[in-house]
Amino acid sequence: MEITRMPSRFTKGSDFEDYVASLYEDLGFEVKRNVNLSGQQIDLLISKNIIGVGRQQMIVECKYRSEGSVSNQAVIDLGAIVRTVADFNGIIKGILVTNSRFSADAAAVAQASGGRVELLLLKTKGV
Repeated sequence: MEITRMPSRFTKGSDFEDYVASLYEDLGFEVKRNVNLSGQQIDLLISKNIIGVGRQQMIVECKYRSEGSVSNQAVIDLGAIVRTVADFNGIIKGILVTNSRFSADAAAVAQASGGRVELLLLKTKGV
């Protein structure tokens, strides 16, 4: 998925994390930042009650890049965290968000995850 709405510059990765958190808050999610789940530090834990479904929780990892792409290792790592904490914490998936791009291998690993890992690209307007 690709979204074009992001400001043109961030001075550091934590600014990008704050921006991503604000997007999820605007969508009605409860957002917790820098959460430790079963010994794993995650950038964002988002949750929302959905009528007829119940409480849905997802892990969001933010990868800000001034250049280059997000590698398959980041997808593998997020998938491992999701598998580790899913049963104990009700996590349904992990979302990997970047401002840059995902390598072809990263996309392939996400595709093979069976929906456990979703990739989200936030692009600067006009790019």
